[in-house]
Amino acid sequence: MAMPERFTLDEFIVATMVSQGPIDPAQTIKNFREIRMHVARAAEMHDPDLTLDNEIPASLALAIVNDANDLEGLRDER
Repeated sequence: MAMPERFTLDEFIVATMVSQGPIDPAQTIKNFREIRMHVARAAEMHDPDLTLDNEIPASLALAIVNDANDLEGLRDER
């Protein structure tokens, strides 16, 4: 299945977490909240009026998530 051209940042976060497989529910909630916080901060840098519920182009969502990774140290350094 192809990735949609537009989606919300929340949808992107959930899809990413689901694709990583099952983990402890408590850890999933903790991770989700932390990731949302970092992505919201990065989104605000792109557009102060942008929320996690706005539907945006996939390219912008990827740019925001990459910025969140860079700014908050979320990138896995394996």
